[in-house]
Amino acid sequence: MQLFETLRLDSGNFSRLTYHYDRIKHSANQFQMTFEDEQWNKTISEIKGLYFTGTYRVKIILHPNGVFKYEVAELPQKDCFTAKIVPLTPIQDKRVLTNKTTNRDHLAHNHETDLILLYDKSGKILEFDIGNI
Repeated sequence: MQLFETLRLDSGNFSRLTYHYDRIKHSANQFQMTFEDEQWNKTISEIKGLYFTGTYRVKIILHPNGVFKYEVAELPQKDCFTAKIVPLTPIQDKRVLTNKTTNRDHLAHNHETDLILLYDKSGKILEFDIGNI
């Protein structure tokens, strides 16, 4: 299992970088994974140096040994998304709900719609499969 953050990169600038840094570092601590600020900063600098024009979706992945990898894709312009509301699948390790891990089985769907909106057994709305409320 790895941890990840998905960020928007626009003309070489990351949106909400401090927020993403804090979240992945906190998650690394919860899962007792190696997280080195120097490696994070090196990864961020590398990405910004390579993708300094345009708008991208960047997924930064932290492996248990502290190695960062990343995936970059152009961010398409889309004004409207379709979604359906679905119940959350029961999960053994609740940490996968509060941390962005590659253990995403609870978010699987048939893609009849662009997104799914999850709710828990009490009816509380939780999150989309690719975003927050």
